[in-house]
Amino acid sequence: MSKLHTLNLERNFISLLDFSLPNNVEILRLAENNITRFYSNPPSNIQTFTLSHNPWQCDCDTLPFRKWMLAEISKILDVNETRCSFEDRENMRGRVIIALSEIELCPKLIRNYILMGVGGAVILMMTVAFILLYFRYQYHLKVWLYSRGWRCFKKRDKRDDGKLFDAYISFTDEDAARVRKYFLPELEEKHPFYKLFVPQRDLKAGNFEINYLMERVVDSKRTVILLTKRYLRNEFCMEIFRVAFANSLEEKLHRIILVKFGPLPPMKEMDQSLKIVMESSMCLKFRQKLFWEMLRYEMPEKSPNIDDYELLDDQTDDVPLIQEL
Repeated sequence: MSKLHTLNLERNFISLLDFSLPNNVEILRLAENNITRFYSNPPSNIQTFTLSHNPWQCDCDTLPFRKWMLAEISKILDVNETRCSFEDRENMRGRVIIALSEIELCPKLIRNYILMGVGGAVILMMTVAFILLYFRYQYHLKVWLYSRGWRCFKKRDKRDDGKLFDAYISFTDEDAARVRKYFLPELEEKHPFYKLFVPQRDLKAGNFEINYLMERVVDSKRTVILLTKRYLRNEFCMEIFRVAFANSLEEKLHRIILVKFGPLPPMKEMDQSLKIVMESSMCLKFRQKLFWEMLRYEMPEKSPNIDDYELLDDQTDDVPLIQEL
């Protein structure tokens, strides 16, 4: 057996290839038998085959045999005569196996390909839709997640360290009543309890100099501008905005939070620096959906250091917020 190189099994009425072959066999002749299925794991040591004139079954299970034949076509002497059984499906009878397509051998692949194509198209459309929605609503998504404890979407900026206030609240005297009733309690009396500088309330008696207010702007991590038509017409308020704008440019840090607190004139009528801020940052609208969540997202992260607040209490003597309006 060790010297056996050619194994001729032609015309032996073999129907099953259920036998193993010696490793030294290099030529295997199987033509003119009753074989319907080839080896599931064809022997790799064979260099030459004959396979014709067998009633090969042609169906989905024949796909591996066809693939092997195409890969080893140079080893099969009668590859163009290796045909499907004449008792097979009508459209398969006597056809050369390597000339058949995968779909012809296994028609149900069409359905599988269709299902795969439809599934792939659906996944692609869902992915594209998700990407479009994400880029359109990523800010709102981050705000929503941040409001539910996902703090990883925003980090504390070390440039905020040492500031005495979380925010300077800038508004006109005419809006004081609304600020006192609707705005300040939400920020000062609810978690995370921001420390605010409110000029109309926190200024020392007789100390209304613009220079002092400028210092308080610089001492604040953010400047919240409550925009109304009256604010835009108030030169004193606009001067505070310009100080905050200059401070943001100098520190290269977004420190201004704009809140539309009422109707505004067209953009073309606004101050040039204000238009720059409105076009380059998120401009919130009071009482819009998720307003408070967005405002807290724009506000600075709270510092665990309370020394700043103790220092603040030593420097400010609170007076009542303007009550006359």
